Amino acid sequence: DIDSFSDIAQQLLQVAGRGNGAEQVVSVDGFLRDRFSMIGTMDGALFACDLKAGPQFVMPRPLLERLMSNLVDNALEHGEPPIEIRTSRDAHGWLLSVRDHGAGIRASEMASATTPFVRLSANQGSHQHWGLGLSVVARLARSCGANLKLGNHPDGGLWVRLVLPAR
Repeated sequence: DIDSFSDIAQQLLQVAGRGNGAEQVVSVDGFLRDRFSMIGTMDGALFACDLKAGPQFVMPRPLLERLMSNLVDNALEHGEPPIEIRTSRDAHGWLLSVRDHGAGIRASEMASATTPFVRLSANQGSHQHWGLGLSVVARLARSCGANLKLGNHPDGGLWVRLVLPAR
């Protein structure tokens, strides 16, 4: 119970926008490779990484950690593996996406999926979810100038994409 309360308190602080000031900048591809590529290999392809943005795609480490912990926790809790983590770059900017292979989100609930404390119908029976994960991601995306796109992937599962403008 204490661990659950601690997690909830941390999520509330993230929704409120409180964070630390001094932030180390890291390569997104390097961070994701270190965190997720070996787990995918050792744990029966829990994660599938396709990291092609290159070393110029950088973010503050605390921001990237919060984004990825919320996206991956959400995908593991509500979706099905493998969790696909991808990065790339095009003429418009950087792309970071996370996709699971679960049922996705009902079209009628997609617009409210990033609203704080809104629990989607698939989670109504669970008392461990407060409806904060994607709302934290939305707030963090706004804080770094990213455009957040949620949708159900054509082949199944929820697909969350962050598009960051080129700098």
